[in-house]
Amino acid sequence: MLEQPEATRDDAIIRELHRLEHAQAEHLLKKLGPIKPESRLLDAGSGRGGTSLMAHERFKCQVDGVSISEYQVGFANEQAAKRGYTDKLKYHFRNMLDTGFETGSIDAIWTNETTMYVDLYKLYGEFSRLLKDGGRYVCITGCYNDITGATPSTSATSTRAASTSRRWRPTTSSRSRSPT
Repeated sequence: MLEQPEATRDDAIIRELHRLEHAQAEHLLKKLGPIKPESRLLDAGSGRGGTSLMAHERFKCQVDGVSISEYQVGFANEQAAKRGYTDKLKYHFRNMLDTGFETGSIDAIWTNETTMYVDLYKLYGEFSRLLKDGGRYVCITGCYNDITGATPSTSATSTRAASTSRRWRPTTSSRSRSPT
């Protein structure tokens, strides 16, 4: 890609980045499991809403996105309106650590490259509260930490990508969910 002529290099790089982002979103959506039109999904850290749009188009279900960027929420809602999806696709200016959504109201949640910016105990507590019994959480993230064996003094960069999906089942508390 970098060997391309300078006049076309930027366009080629942008096309490739778009292709890779689309493939990553497709992978994430496949991991959500069986989603029905009556399902409700949460895109936590939805940004400009691309993956949420893909989810709604694929599953025809309700999708809520949350972001702490007012600009991104506005842009995403405009895109949903342009496509006529505002009845089932909504973006909210909210923090994913405290969404304000009803307990047990979400069938599946995903985060895509956002978990490295938040307190994971608060995040997973909120997701546990939101997920219906048997709900699913999918996470795609890049990490930098000493668990991978690299430290700032031994390596300039260390990256590990992870994709996981977990099913939740009820524990003794109706507000608490534990992974299976």
